[in-house]
Amino acid sequence: MDHLFWMYHSCFKQTETMRKSPLFACVAVLGLVAYVIAESPRTCGITDMAPSQPNALSFCYQYNTNSCCVPGLDQENLEMFTTLTDVGLSCRLPGEIRDHPMAQLYCLNCDPNQPRFVRNMQPFDSESKRGYDKPYAMLLCEPWVTARFREEYQNLSSFDACGFLKSSPCLGIGPDGEEHAIGDRDRYTCGDDIVIPSAAYGNGGSDDELEAFFNDDSMATPNLDEDHLFFIVNEANCTDVEAYSDLMPRCLLNKEQLTNRRTYFAEFVNGTRNCTLDTDTDFSVSACAEFDALNAAGDYDPAMFEFELEMQDEMCFKASSAFHASLSFVAVAMAVVVALFANF
Repeated sequence: MDHLFWMYHSCFKQTETMRKSPLFACVAVLGLVAYVIAESPRTCGITDMAPSQPNALSFCYQYNTNSCCVPGLDQENLEMFTTLTDVGLSCRLPGEIRDHPMAQLYCLNCDPNQPRFVRNMQPFDSESKRGYDKPYAMLLCEPWVTARFREEYQNLSSFDACGFLKSSPCLGIGPDGEEHAIGDRDRYTCGDDIVIPSAAYGNGGSDDELEAFFNDDSMATPNLDEDHLFFIVNEANCTDVEAYSDLMPRCLLNKEQLTNRRTYFAEFVNGTRNCTLDTDTDFSVSACAEFDALNAAGDYDPAMFEFELEMQDEMCFKASSAFHASLSFVAVAMAVVVALFANF
């Protein structure tokens, strides 16, 4: 990490001729910086490896310090984004294309915090999954969605003048004699279709409309969209009431709440909790009844709530959040060191 090395060098260079206290201040601050930067998910969704400093990325360059990407994935993101926006000379994107909100969304798969954007939905019914048959949710921060899509681009209507060139599904005849989409096919293998966003999904003023846009086939982040429901949440921690009254709250669940939810669900399965008899349950009546229905139908397996990773507080995507967070912390730490030096 170049900025961490620079801070290390500068701090100790200045303290060579100074008294011991600033030196210890440097050590303490640098230790905190190293801890914060190292605090990241253990494996990435696509590479199944720990985030690390990659060989140089070009399209998702903001993650060159620490990333879930390899250059091949970065290149694929660029190719998919270029095709999505290749809708004629008069619609060529001006300025820095990598700052486009869809470009930022495509680079979500490079964010080193990407595993902490994921919420397990495997036990939930279709209604809780907003009608999508996907096992996981990918959490998007509402302030970022609002700033980039609602305000800067006037919801989805500002994309209407040019539209997007969306991948067409590959179709085949199933056993029932009907046409069905064939899975496990690269985008644009079977052609493309022009999509006018506000006509297809609404103007994007509501979460449901924007989520319909994000979750259309082959619209959102490459290699993550097939198994993940893109879900907008407030960038705020859930209260216990929110955490235990809704299977899919629009807030961030902490480690304790995630652990409790898994424990409660398992207790329903083994019969130690019951929605109609247990009066001290933390779940609301509606959430409890919904879960009881899943349990009664035999659709729930406690193992569905097990993660390969240790449970961690949820985070939501807000475009290069880890990169900017680490730089912000370094800036604050440097300010502390400078203030300490000023007193000697």
